[in-house]
Formats: sequence, structure tokens, C-alpha cells
Amino acid sequence: MNESGNILVTNGDLPEDYEIIGPVFFQITNRKFFSPLKKLLKKHAKNCRDGEETENAAGNLWRRYYGRWCLKQSGQEKASFIAVEELKRRAALLGADAIINVRQHITVNPYASGSFHLQIYGTAVKRKKKD
Repeated sequence: MNESGNILVTNGDLPEDYEIIGPVFFQITNRKFFSPLKKLLKKHAKNCRDGEETENAAGNLWRRYYGRWCLKQSGQEKASFIAVEELKRRAALLGADAIINVRQHITVNPYASGSFHLQIYGTAVKRKKKD
């Protein structure tokens, strides 16, 4: 099984041959958002094994990819990061090593300030080895 950190994610196609495994999908909302976000950030930081991250440093993985925490980072940016990581994890469970044609859709609730729902999906594939 492939580790999710080694999964290639692209919003296009691959220039090489591959076998289609199937669709992968993830969704998240910021309704009661902060508790699930913290849990998911801790989980991804725990799974990162480059020596800097620890179980108790939930923000380290975020900082590694997106910079320091600041007031300007929106819930949508955090949700997008988590969604891609979860999509990669699900593809790895299927034995994929890439996700192609990834699409993301965010629906903003006009009646609740700052409320949104994010969906992300793509096609999990296994790249064929060259002879």
C-alpha cells in the first residue's frame, strides 16, 4: 500500500499510462468546524515523519506547507488543505499512487456569515511501471 504522502494530486491528466481504480471523495463544513479541524490537523501532523513534527504540534504540518498561522488564513484555506490530505489518504487505502482530475467545490451559505461547505473529488489511479 502506498503512503498518502507519496500520492500525486493533479487537476489534470497524467502523460503516462495508468489503471483507473475509482473515484475518491471528501467533504467538510465549518459548521462546528474548529473541533474536527484540530483533530484532523493533529492526525496529519502525527503521520508526518520527517523529524520536526510531533503529536502535540498540530500546526507544524500546516506551517510546513502553508506558512505560519496568522489572522489572514481563512477556514476555507484550512479546510482545503485537510480535504486534499484526506483525499490522498483515501486513495492510498485503495492502492492508488495518484489522483487525477481533482475538482473542488465550495458553497458559501449567504444566511450564515462565514459558513461554507467544501467538496473535493477526483479519480484514483495506479501508474503503470515502465519496462
